[in-house]
Amino acid sequence: MADRQVSDEPDLYLDEQMGRLVVIDEIQLVPDLFKALRGQIDRHRRAGHRTWQFLLLGSASNILLH
Repeated sequence: MADRQVSDEPDLYLDEQMGRLVVIDEIQLVPDLFKALRGQIDRHRRAGHRTWQFLLLGSASNILLH
């Protein structure tokens, strides 16, 4: 169920996970999720939140380093 919600409504799903560690493996298979994550990270920083919430695993780490 969570996989479907992430791909269908990523912002809603990520909003529901506020304060929890979200582990995402193989994010490169859902490229639209990068935009949603960037928006979440930016919004949390503007609100003063400095905690780590997202852990991206797999081939995505190479994409994010460039």
